[in-house]
Amino acid sequence: MGKAVWQDCEAVKMMGDIQFLTALQNFPKEGITDETVELLKPYFSAPDFNYDSAKKVPRGASCPALARRHTRCV
Repeated sequence: MGKAVWQDCEAVKMMGDIQFLTALQNFPKEGITDETVELLKPYFSAPDFNYDSAKKVPRGASCPALARRHTRCV
């Protein structure tokens, strides 16, 4: 399996969609369960899970590399 290029990341494609902001604003947040919140807590409390750390990731980094480092493709 080849490495995904950063620009090919599904998250990048999704955020590039002109309807992304509208979809985000209309996201059914009441559908987020307590279980989902519990599963996400370790990521939110990770010391390097922040904007400044994400900015340091090389622009050409692959999605899997980002997923390992930040648990997401931003």
